[in-house]
Amino acid sequence: YKYPVASETFYGKNLNDQLSKIITQKYIAQLPWLPLEAWCDHRRLELPFFDNVAVDNPLSRMSWLTKENVKNSQKYNFFPQRLRYPSSLENSNPEGYKQALQQLGGENGIFTPLWWSKGKNEK
Repeated sequence: YKYPVASETFYGKNLNDQLSKIITQKYIAQLPWLPLEAWCDHRRLELPFFDNVAVDNPLSRMSWLTKENVKNSQKYNFFPQRLRYPSSLENSNPEGYKQALQQLGGENGIFTPLWWSKGKNEK
């Protein structure tokens, strides 16, 4: 396996060091039963590193992801940023739902970054 150039990834370090190996194994072990914890670890440590996704056709919810820009770059907005608010919130508490969207600062989508991660998306 040919590892990507470390400086071009989010982790920015050697991608075959002890920490990356341990976190990769933890991610694999947790993913089937604790997907939210695995996702949070990935968001926190930026490990395990993922190869860029393959794009054959533009995706309707990811119009910014094209064949041209995915080949040689890693960007945070290529990966989900958050969980959507459930539709039950919008139906049961419309005023609270509007306040939540205002605090979010965007639409209720999985690619809208949370307030504490907005600075990361500018990498």
